[in-house]
Amino acid sequence: TTREEPTPHRRLMSLRMSMLLAGAGAASGLMVGLPPARRAWAVRMAALDELAAMQGPAIVWGPEGVPLGYEETDIKAYEGFGRFVAACQQYRVYPPPGSTILVPADSAFDRAPVEVTADVLRYHIITGGAKELDKLVTDQPTLQGGTLTAYRKFRKNYLDSVSISPLPNWPANVRTRDGCMIHAVDSILVPGAYQNTGGYTSALAAPVMSAEPPFPTGAPEPTPPPVAEPPAAERGFGFTSASQNAGQSSIARAGQGSSGASVASRPVKPATPVSASKKVAEPILVQGGSLRTWSYQSPLVEQVQLKLSTEGRPLDADIELWHGPDNTPCKMRVYVENGEVRPFRAVIETPRGPNTVAIRNIGQLEFPFAANVISEDLNQPSPNCLASFMTIQGGALRTFPFDSSVNSVQVLIKTDGRPLNSRIELLQGPNNNKQVI
Repeated sequence: TTREEPTPHRRLMSLRMSMLLAGAGAASGLMVGLPPARRAWAVRMAALDELAAMQGPAIVWGPEGVPLGYEETDIKAYEGFGRFVAACQQYRVYPPPGSTILVPADSAFDRAPVEVTADVLRYHIITGGAKELDKLVTDQPTLQGGTLTAYRKFRKNYLDSVSISPLPNWPANVRTRDGCMIHAVDSILVPGAYQNTGGYTSALAAPVMSAEPPFPTGAPEPTPPPVAEPPAAERGFGFTSASQNAGQSSIARAGQGSSGASVASRPVKPATPVSASKKVAEPILVQGGSLRTWSYQSPLVEQVQLKLSTEGRPLDADIELWHGPDNTPCKMRVYVENGEVRPFRAVIETPRGPNTVAIRNIGQLEFPFAANVISEDLNQPSPNCLASFMTIQGGALRTFPFDSSVNSVQVLIKTDGRPLNSRIELLQGPNNNKQVI
């Protein structure tokens, strides 16, 4: 066979075609048609573009949805992050590729303590690489130039005053096309606003406020009407939850099985003087990991009241009522963020004695609490509490919001003789449980 040699003209055409193909292949990875400045801008916008399309946690209807035919836990909408994206575009704040971004949800902007400026936005961008949540346990430098202070409080990790512990249904550890790491947070971070006080903020020492306006100067204080002890048919498990703190709070109760519940707020009431002949039991200090019991042999003791408090540290306790061997008709798990600001009080029915109340401190050794159980001069449900009963079906949720003027609330729950299984939370702000029972 014979092979035809290419002519010089054909060699030139083949060389030109190879150069064109090579140029097209090199340009395909560099955003063909964009000048270098536009290409850099597009890369910096990649994280914001993904944030704008990201879906946040669900927003439920809450108590306002019940009159409209919704359950409180039904989903009304979803959180987004468009306001953070819009603010970054307005102030031309673009996260560098490979950085870590703490992105506040849209609802956080409604609670922002200051005007959101470019400095505030840069304070949410951590330099030094894309880091997952479990790596943010040390102080973090920011694009703004300041430093986010890391600490651990109440079994959660914090940067400044914002919890960075994983929250259900909140985006976390999301990596973008340009290598950024995104974590959603529920509050706005403000440069210089956090003061390192060992992790305990000064808000815990807020003044106590009464639920009623003060009496006019010179006017005699009205005498409250006596509250008669409710009959046995109206009794149930009741406790008083202190809500001392600035800002709005709410009681949320989830039921498992049909039961009746009532919540009533009350003002600060002066302590009733105790006669010298009546001996008041002193509280007992319960160390972490230890157990203390109070036994009542007389069948005449049908109710007891317990009080748990600390000196400002968290409170974590198991409470049980023992009635005979291997019979525990009442069990509670109680967690309180600060046992001094919000001491826990509860009245437990103890019919058909003898009975024993057992209180176990399941916290660490560094978190002791004071416990006291009495059987005389017990707190009784107020008329408002008895008159505001509602039925909560199994698996349902009911919330009771109240403002900062309320000092404490009474919660009374009972059933028609069936088992009672419920979870009661004192919430203050999103994902911020002050008490859990």
